[in-house]
Amino acid sequence: MTATEPRRPLAVEDLRKGFADRGNTVNAVDGVSFEIKEGELYTLLGPSGCGKTSTLRSVAGLERPDGGRVVIDGTLVAGVAEGTFVPPNRRDIGMVFQSYGIWPHMTVFDNAAFPLQVLRRKPPKQEIRERVESALAVVQLAGYEGRMATQLSGGQQQRLALARALVRRPKLLLLDEPLSNLDAKLRGAMRAELASLQQQLGITTLYVTHDQAEALGMSSRIAVMSAGRIVQEGTPRDIYQRPATRFVADFVGTTNFLEGTVVSAAPAGDSGPGTRIGTALGELVGTAAPGVKTGDQVLLAVRPEAVRLHLTEPAAAPNVVPGELEQVMFTGECLDCHVRVGDHVWITRQEPRLAAGPGDKAWLELPADALSIVPSA
Repeated sequence: MTATEPRRPLAVEDLRKGFADRGNTVNAVDGVSFEIKEGELYTLLGPSGCGKTSTLRSVAGLERPDGGRVVIDGTLVAGVAEGTFVPPNRRDIGMVFQSYGIWPHMTVFDNAAFPLQVLRRKPPKQEIRERVESALAVVQLAGYEGRMATQLSGGQQQRLALARALVRRPKLLLLDEPLSNLDAKLRGAMRAELASLQQQLGITTLYVTHDQAEALGMSSRIAVMSAGRIVQEGTPRDIYQRPATRFVADFVGTTNFLEGTVVSAAPAGDSGPGTRIGTALGELVGTAAPGVKTGDQVLLAVRPEAVRLHLTEPAAAPNVVPGELEQVMFTGECLDCHVRVGDHVWITRQEPRLAAGPGDKAWLELPADALSIVPSA
């Protein structure tokens, strides 16, 4: 019998999972802990091999952890110390795989009904029909019940996989790279559709992706993973605008970096700009990550869209560095400007109406509240 705990949609505590590799053990998941609140879409984001899918599979019961605990809706479903392991079919979850897992020989209705048909206590036929029709209506597949699954488009198959996961009305929905097999335009449309549907249903969701745009656009909170560990957790805005490490700043979006030394740190508890950094381009002021102190070797990180480009030197503006335009690319929405600043080329994104070209002198203004200071290691 599983232990009952205070009810929470999902709690993962010190989760560990290793795999054998040529006589060695690789720690795919190395002490991962997080909780998901009711109705959240919580995303595990990271590059291939960082441990995000192994974490999700451990939550689903498709992998048996080597250490730690998984609690779903107040019930311990995996606890190594307790000797508890609940199989996937007895966990109150729905799951959408990267490949969708659609049965090609079944109709849309039969695919969606499959999780109910295989229950030990199968609902009455009328209830199955009502629940399937309701799930298909939610994902905009009403009227497709009799069509063979192979006759659906890629986006429709993705929605069918989602309907099949929802038909059991699970406490927790697990999504493993569900949009990766779609083309870029359809992926963007489905991203908005899936986020809207999750909010409409209010279903607690654990989402796994390597796509930063998906994570930033859809998530309530994001956990960035590297080498089997969570290296930063926060809202999409926090992750993007206040990266805690070089890895996070470099992996999530495009970032300009500049090395420096802390001349004076902001007062303790002050989260605003005020830390002064000595650099090869002069002294600059920015916003430091927690723990940065005077004398530390650090990196200044600033996003391309935060940099203000001037074609004449601005008067009395702080954090201004001179440079020269090397490349200007018109993309329709903006100008991608590559600016030579000392030994580095900085990328900025400016208004498309800016009349600038290669060889022009430029001054880059780096707003202190958009200039993040992170440890160099």
